[in-house]
Amino acid sequence: MPGTEQKILDAALKVFAEKGYKGATTKVIAGESGYSEFTLFRKFKSKQNLFELVLTMGAEHLKNEFLTILVDKEFENNREFLEYLVINLDQMAQGNFEFLNLSLNEGQILEPVMQEFIELLSQYIRKHLPGQKIDYECFALTILSFIYIINLDHHLGRSYCYDHETGPQRFIDNLNLSLR
Repeated sequence: MPGTEQKILDAALKVFAEKGYKGATTKVIAGESGYSEFTLFRKFKSKQNLFELVLTMGAEHLKNEFLTILVDKEFENNREFLEYLVINLDQMAQGNFEFLNLSLNEGQILEPVMQEFIELLSQYIRKHLPGQKIDYECFALTILSFIYIINLDHHLGRSYCYDHETGPQRFIDNLNLSLR
């Protein structure tokens, strides 16, 4: 995507993530991007179009990044697999937090993407942890939910039970115990 459009999309993501769809104005988005509202409307026609494009492109980027985590590799044991999975999902969430938070709070467009993520992740877990007496979809959702919550807490500057430094390892320990 050309530079002007990408700068506006980046600014829109930031403003939508901070203020929500209703609170975000095209004037603020344009100012954040360094372009005029005229340029914003010339490129995207409306705030709604801009919002939908932010969500669509963010979902596509997130899915591509997600798929790079689900690589076909061998792990020595369950703990090594869980560490790889949780740490990489956490890094993905950290790098895409604005989009994740925006889409989970305001973007219905992500619902089918999240359903696909849960299905893909549960298949990946089933492949690497076969024969476990767990509900693989629930296990996948538990991991994704934990990752989101610790990143939300980190982003908001708080930590209830888990801080972002030790939380993932403590979570991995508990997941590993549940597989014995």
